[in-house]
Amino acid sequence: MCGFFCIVGENINKSISDKEIIFTGKKYLHRGPDAQNYYFEKEFKCYFRRLSIIDLNERSDQPFLSDDGRFIILFNGEIYNFKILKKELINFGQKFYTEGDTEVLIKSFQFWGKKFIKKIRGMFSICIWDKKLKKLYAYRDRFGIKPLYYSYYKGSYIFSSEIKDIIYLLRQKNFKENYSVVKNYLANSFLNDTENSFYKDIKSVQPAHIIEISNKKMKSEKYWHLKHSERKDINKEEIVERYKKALEMHTISDVPIAYTLSGGIDSSLIAGVSTKLRNFNKKAKFFSVIPPNTVDETYWINSTVKKFKFNHSFVKIKNGDLNNYKKFLNFQDEPVQTASAYYQYQLRKKIKESKLKVLMVGEGADEVYGGYKRCLYYYLNFMSLNKSKLFNYLNLSSEFMQNDFKIILKNYLSFKNKIDNKLSDIEDHSSKYFLKKYIKKKNNFLEIPNNSKNFFKDALISHMTKRDLPYVLRMEDRNSMSQSIEARLPFLDHEMVEYIYNIKTEYFMRNGENKHILRNYFKNFFSKEVKTRKDKSARPGSNSVFIFNNFYDSFIELLNTDLSNNHFDNKEIKFNLERDKKNKSYVFSNFYFRVFNYLVWMENNRNIV
Repeated sequence: MCGFFCIVGENINKSISDKEIIFTGKKYLHRGPDAQNYYFEKEFKCYFRRLSIIDLNERSDQPFLSDDGRFIILFNGEIYNFKILKKELINFGQKFYTEGDTEVLIKSFQFWGKKFIKKIRGMFSICIWDKKLKKLYAYRDRFGIKPLYYSYYKGSYIFSSEIKDIIYLLRQKNFKENYSVVKNYLANSFLNDTENSFYKDIKSVQPAHIIEISNKKMKSEKYWHLKHSERKDINKEEIVERYKKALEMHTISDVPIAYTLSGGIDSSLIAGVSTKLRNFNKKAKFFSVIPPNTVDETYWINSTVKKFKFNHSFVKIKNGDLNNYKKFLNFQDEPVQTASAYYQYQLRKKIKESKLKVLMVGEGADEVYGGYKRCLYYYLNFMSLNKSKLFNYLNLSSEFMQNDFKIILKNYLSFKNKIDNKLSDIEDHSSKYFLKKYIKKKNNFLEIPNNSKNFFKDALISHMTKRDLPYVLRMEDRNSMSQSIEARLPFLDHEMVEYIYNIKTEYFMRNGENKHILRNYFKNFFSKEVKTRKDKSARPGSNSVFIFNNFYDSFIELLNTDLSNNHFDNKEIKFNLERDKKNKSYVFSNFYFRVFNYLVWMENNRNIV
C-alpha cells in the first residue's frame, strides 16, 4: 500500500536535518507515487508515500492524526476486517470522517489500547507516535508480509519500510556488511531468518511483534503464536466457506485487482474460488510468465484459462543485462536465493504497464499446507507407519516426488537418521569447497522445539517463521512494490491458518499427495488438468541456466573485480566456473548464483567494507 520512515529521539536535528528528510522522502517514490507528505516536531519526524487503494480521497492521506491531535499514525498494508471493526466502534459511539482503514486503526488503538492489534486481520507495518507520552509503538503483521526495519544512530531510532531509506538518511555512517549474515547466505542460502539484515546495525522488526520506545529504551514483545492441535476432522463445507470468506476479504479494493496464474494449484485455486465471489470482476486480468529453459506450465495454465474464460496474457521476458539485474537487486536491498525472483520482478514490470495496483498471488501455500518435497519426510517422521503401510505410502508418493520407491525410501531413512541423531539436515554443502571460512558448526534447516509433539506441523511452522516464508515475503514485497503494486496473499490469512492447524495431521499429505487438503477439498475449483497434476515444480527460473547461459559473461566480469571481501577466492571460483561450463557440470549452480548475487550487491554498495 505505501512506504514510510520515521525518526524518534531527543536530538534528531543534530544528526539528520529536515532538509535531508524531505530529500530522502522524494528520492524513492516507488512504494507511494500517489501522494507524499511529512510531519515534523522536535522529537518525532516522519515522511510518508502513499499508494492509494482504499478510499482514494486525500482525506485518507498520511501521516494521519487522531481527532484530538495526540496520536500520529503511519501505516503500510491493508486491514481486511476494517469495515467490521468500524461498525463495532460506531456502536461504541465513535465517529468517522473517512472511508479508509487508517482511521479505523488509529481509533482502534485509542479505544482498545496497544493490544488492539490482536483484533486486526490483515498485513501491516504500523508506527504510532504518542505526542503526550513521547512514546513510539511499532507493529508488524503476524507473518511479516509487510516489512519494517530500524536502526539506532546518535540517540535516535529510525524506522523504515525499506533498508535503502535508512542507508540514505545515514549515508555519512558508511554501513558495513553484517559478516555473519553474509557468511550464512553464502554457505547455506539462509536469508531473512533472523532480525539481522545484510547491513550491520540495521535490523528487522520481527513478525508478530510490538516494539515500544520510550525514554531512549526499546522493549519488544511477541503478540501472536501459531498453535496447533489434532482436534478437528475436515468438514468440506466449512473449510471451503472459510476460505471463500478469507479470499473475499482480500479482494476489498477501490481499484481493479489483477491475478498471477501458474500451472500449480495455489494460484489456480485463488483464480477458481475468486469466480464464485460476489465482487469478482469478470474483466479482471490474469498474467503468467514462462522463463526460458524452465518447466513449461503452459498446458496447465491454458486449461484454467479455458475453464473460467479468463482475460489472460502470457508475458514474454528478456534475460536482461547486468545493469538491469543491478536495478532489480537494488530494489531488493539484499541478495536473493533463486533466479525466479528476477523473472517475477520482470513480470511485475509488465503488469505495471496495464496500470494495475493490486495483485493476488499464491505465496504461502507451500509453507502452510506442506507443498515442498521434503515435507513428505516430515509427515512420515510424525506418522510412524509400520513397514507395510510405509512401503505402500512411498509407492503412492512416487509421482509427487518424481522418483521411484527405493530412492524415496533411501532419502527418507537418511533424513530420519539426521533428525534422530541431531545431525545437520542442510542439503547443500557445495559451498565448503570454496568459502575461506566455511561455517563448520552444526546448522539445521529446521528448528524444531525440544518438546515437540507434532514433528510435521512444527516443521512447517519452521518453514513459515525461519527458512522459507520470511525470504519469500521479502522477495514478493520488493518485487511488487518496486512497480508500485500491492501484492496480496490470501493463503496467509491468519484466521484461516489457525483453523487449518487444528485439523488432524493425517489430512495434510494423505495418499502421498502434497497439499492434500487443497487438492481434495477444493477440487471443484480446478480444471481437470490441474486437478490431476501430481508433480511439484519449483518456481519458474533455473539457477544453472541463469549462471551458465544468461549471465555467464557478467559473472566472469564480476569475478575479475576485488569485491569478494575476503569471503572466497575469485580466481578459484572463476577457474571452476569455466571448467564446469566446458564439462556441462551444474552441480555448483546454486552456490555460484549466491556468489553472483553477493558480488552484484557489493557492486551496488561500493562503500561497504
